[in-house]
Amino acid sequence: MRIGVMLRHYDQHGGGVRVYTRALLNQLLQQQDGHEYVLYFNSPALLGTYAGNPRVREVSVAGDIAWRTAVVTNKLPNGEVAARGQSLEIWKRVNGEWRLHRQMSANILTLPRLRPGPPPSRPALDAPVQ
Repeated sequence: MRIGVMLRHYDQHGGGVRVYTRALLNQLLQQQDGHEYVLYFNSPALLGTYAGNPRVREVSVAGDIAWRTAVVTNKLPNGEVAARGQSLEIWKRVNGEWRLHRQMSANILTLPRLRPGPPPSRPALDAPVQ
């Protein structure tokens, strides 16, 4: 199950609210329940707060723009981990609906599958791999 938690107040309040919220999240995330948690922050500066947990997706929402970071694991058919990396998604609200605007990732492909870079004099465009 995917469980969303709105954390707009995460960096706005001190004292009891912050202490309670962090303690509750830490207890939830320690459970081996198989759930995925989506944490919604107001500030992009908070992205990465729970980056060490593979069951957590972090999203920063600011008006009509949202960011989401994720840890990505590329597994072989036998279940062996081939590579690990991270991804960043940027979402835009268009006519009241959220749409994926950009998706970027790093370190998730194995070296033989990477596209060779262009010569320094030629610009890199979004062209199909030959």
